[in-house]
Amino acid sequence: MTTFSDGFAHFLPPSRSRQTTAMSEGLVVVDANVLLDAYRYTSNARNELFAALRSLGDRLWVPHQVALEFHRNRSKVMVGYDDSYNDLLKALADFRKKHDDEFVKHVREFANRVALTGDHQRSLLGEFAKAFDVLHEKINDLRAQHGISDRFITDDPVLRELQALLDGKTGGPLSAEEEQAAREEATQRIESEKPPGFKDAGKDDPCGDYLLWHQSLKEAKLRQKPLLFVTRDSKSDWFLTLKGRTISALPDLVKEAYDIAGVDFVAMATRSFLIYAQSILKTQVSESTLKQSDAIRQSLSHSKKKHFFISEELGDQLLAQALQDRALSSERLDRINRAIQLNSGNPKMEAELKTASRVAGRVQVQLDLNDLFISTLRGASKMRGTLRLEMSDWLPDEIARRQARIVQQEDDPSSEPKSSINGVVDQEPPLVD
Repeated sequence: MTTFSDGFAHFLPPSRSRQTTAMSEGLVVVDANVLLDAYRYTSNARNELFAALRSLGDRLWVPHQVALEFHRNRSKVMVGYDDSYNDLLKALADFRKKHDDEFVKHVREFANRVALTGDHQRSLLGEFAKAFDVLHEKINDLRAQHGISDRFITDDPVLRELQALLDGKTGGPLSAEEEQAAREEATQRIESEKPPGFKDAGKDDPCGDYLLWHQSLKEAKLRQKPLLFVTRDSKSDWFLTLKGRTISALPDLVKEAYDIAGVDFVAMATRSFLIYAQSILKTQVSESTLKQSDAIRQSLSHSKKKHFFISEELGDQLLAQALQDRALSSERLDRINRAIQLNSGNPKMEAELKTASRVAGRVQVQLDLNDLFISTLRGASKMRGTLRLEMSDWLPDEIARRQARIVQQEDDPSSEPKSSINGVVDQEPPLVD
């Protein structure tokens, strides 16, 4: 007789026991972003991360796809991190240059008012300069703690440590035939939004996550060990997320690991991995390292949202709607402007003219925004039925609002106002046209 949950284990979040088994006995695969984040930690935190990975011994393994993505993005991460410090130091220098003379002027005016001695003036100005020097020094201290600079491109101790750590623990490339088949499968999954990897539809290589998954399952099947995947990301094509809380690996992936490799599958964020490494593997992990892991995840989750993805079909509908809006509102604006010209100088129409001018101004602003939306849609890149739009703060809300209009129009064709760009449906003033 079967138990109540037989055949449904993949729907259940991993128990403490499953996580402990995966951590202490499983094949541990780390994502490329975990390795690249080594450049973002301070040197002490980086050492603790490497010690946790080293404690896994031969159970640590990276697929060929992870190694490829690491080497492909390594230089960009290093230069970008060093540039961040340079940008901050430049901003500090620019701020000081801009406000130095102004502060000196205010100090002299103050000295004249209260009869301040020259020594006291010089003391105040010295403290002002000292504050900038202290801040400059603190920034350079932080830079030294991270220990990363663009010189690492040619002389990279982090890379050397990873090479030693992962020697003999890196998978080889797939054969040409197997890779081709895997890429075809990845493409089908993207089109049907089957995990993992469908969230990467707009990437230069959208098949990367599935290649990682395919290679990991092969190795786990060969070793017959539970598969533990460690990543900084918490994307919905890897993780089950409810109300902003990450619950576990997607049930579909857990089931696929059982079906294909005959093993359990557990996924966890870098921070969780470090906590389990501390409690189960007895490695040293400081609170500072955990906080840095959180800070890196949060900062990169915001900064990397550079694109917004919609289906090509929705894009065509939105473009048609925006073009119709432009035609209707341009006609409306011309009509109002003609009426304003006809009634200009008529004292009896003064109030109506003011209202008409206000409405015309608002319609013009919304026409400009509508044209920006059209330009954004037309500038989108296409890939397998998906449009990749350049992200702007206003874009998600604008698409949601326009999509709601499309649904409303489909349900009730008579509901669409004649001109409704961003809700501007002000009643036109009663002018003679």
